[in-house]
Amino acid sequence: MVIPPINACIGDLSTILISKFTTYLYIGSIPPKIQKSETLKNNFIALLVTGILSVLFLIIISIIISPPNSLSNS
Repeated sequence: MVIPPINACIGDLSTILISKFTTYLYIGSIPPKIQKSETLKNNFIALLVTGILSVLFLIIISIIISPPNSLSNS
């Protein structure tokens, strides 16, 4: 099944985004207001690409590992 690894991946990626966000707030790279920022935009795009690639990797690995006709045996 692919669902548990995807859930773990989403949690890990969210942790990365929040830690970067709080670090940028602490060092003053972004202001403590809700507004568009180039730094946040770049981080969000990188996180989105990483998430998509991770999900694709998990799907490919699960297809390779699963035995043939495993879904048709009920």
